Amino acid sequence: MIDKILKPPESRYGIPGYFASPIDLYGGSQTYVPALAAAREQFPNIDFIEPMLKSWTNVTWLKEWVEIAPNLTLLAVLPRSDKTIGKGVYQEITDSGFLGIPIYIFDPDSETFRPFNKVIKLRFINRSYRNFARVYFHTSKGSVIK
Repeated sequence: MIDKILKPPESRYGIPGYFASPIDLYGGSQTYVPALAAAREQFPNIDFIEPMLKSWTNVTWLKEWVEIAPNLTLLAVLPRSDKTIGKGVYQEITDSGFLGIPIYIFDPDSETFRPFNKVIKLRFINRSYRNFARVYFHTSKGSVIK
């Protein structure tokens, strides 16, 4: 079952999306597999590019990212369980926002991807590459879930 979920489906639609997550979630972690399945279910017409399946280093990722980003139609982001993201994912989010690409971030409580610009904010937490920023989800009443 896990291999079936992790294996990208044959390109069906040619509509490129990007599944961003911290590197330490790669390899079929307990959160990666269900979030990827949720992304494919929530956005069935999107063919997700998965960096986990590439053999990119930090240097090659950046070269590939600048070529890929302008062609994306959607960015789906999986933060860690403590809702932190690293500097690379932060860059993917900010670049996508600059390019006008819709951004969705996985909410583990609802097990769905929520639109970034409406209900979520990022807060810079430190200069560590691993724990660079934290995702905060807003409730319908305007309070923040930490």
